Amino acid sequence: MIVIGDIMLDRWIEGSVKRVSPEAPIPILKEEGQHETLGGAANVALNCSHLRMPTTLYGAVGYDVSGDRIKELLNNTYINFHYMPWMACGKSTTKTRFVETSNKFPFIKHVMRLDDEAHFNNKFFTDGLLNSLVTNDPIIISDYNKGVITKELMDRLHNWTHYTFVDPKQHPETYRGAFLVKPNMKEYVAWNGRFDPKSADEFRKKYHWNNLVVTDSDNGIHLIDENGLYYHATTECEGVVDVAGAGDTVIAVLAWAVTQGWDMIEAVQMANQGATAVVQRAGVVPVDMRDAMNMVTYDYEDDIVFTNGVFDILHEGHKELLKFAKTKGRKLVVGINSDASVKRLKGKDRPINKQEHRKMMIEMLGIADEVVVFNEDTPMQLIKEVRPDIIVKGGDYEEKDVVGHEIAHVEIFPTVEGYSTTSIIENTK
Repeated sequence: MIVIGDIMLDRWIEGSVKRVSPEAPIPILKEEGQHETLGGAANVALNCSHLRMPTTLYGAVGYDVSGDRIKELLNNTYINFHYMPWMACGKSTTKTRFVETSNKFPFIKHVMRLDDEAHFNNKFFTDGLLNSLVTNDPIIISDYNKGVITKELMDRLHNWTHYTFVDPKQHPETYRGAFLVKPNMKEYVAWNGRFDPKSADEFRKKYHWNNLVVTDSDNGIHLIDENGLYYHATTECEGVVDVAGAGDTVIAVLAWAVTQGWDMIEAVQMANQGATAVVQRAGVVPVDMRDAMNMVTYDYEDDIVFTNGVFDILHEGHKELLKFAKTKGRKLVVGINSDASVKRLKGKDRPINKQEHRKMMIEMLGIADEVVVFNEDTPMQLIKEVRPDIIVKGGDYEEKDVVGHEIAHVEIFPTVEGYSTTSIIENTK
């Protein structure tokens, strides 16, 4: 899948609100933490990657700290990111959200959003992009009207592939001839004044779109297909936590489902299901394969599971973790830190047992399907090579701290009390 569009950095400032400013009637957010995630077209690409599609992203980032951070985050994914000198602009678009994350609310309460926007000059982008494309894969257009997407680019892309899936922000004429266009209800009404199936079909025909999909918040998703047939996918969503990024999920799932051979109604059902799952989680998070496939039969036993560790002195806690991991999929791959890696991380007196011995002991348990020694300080490179669906770690980790959490589903195994390699070593001294 090829994703083209406006790349952004989403910054989250989290905290609690306990009082109102005496200077103005505004809440005071006491900062308790912050983090950054991929936004805009980059989040669309991340959703595609989570759906196991080989994904290439084209877009513009600035020569600034935010641009460096975007590239850093993308480097920790499976996404093939293309940005060339002529794509560069002065700064990157950054959205900073100030959010109340205390237990006071059953949802993420957005206190304020600060947008630092970049408007990209597309003078050389179109020619450069088309010269760099090497396949005629389906294309997702993630347009936030920051300059990357133009009418000229769209016209020329139609000659490149039959499948163009568009998340729009400009005049509908920009996207004439697209396979699928997905505005939200507010955007569609701004275009055509009202929504009803008959006028929507006429609107679709006017711009020669095969399919018109209109997302309608908690009212689900509306579809007008190439035959003028209308379908409404309703939603039953309990406990909306955060709606940010839901539109990115919808366009990614639609493109994935259609290119996998599902019909448009099935694609809309899966997109609706995926978005419903995503809005029940805090922050901008990518869709999980299970989210999209919840309405159809899916064999979870096809999953590849990965876990890693030093496994210096094998104990019952290790064994139980591996047994738990094995139940999560078809194949279990275990990564083991090399001797050199362990020394760097834990000191010159470790490991107690050499990597060959540690590898053999894991293999002798007969639980893992493959055991691999890696020399890096983290298993990220190995994870990228294995491409697991699920990563399992012990209960002393939080999901956000697990290496690879950006690209695979994380399962936390509760710590087995009384078993610790460090404590075993300490007790023998």
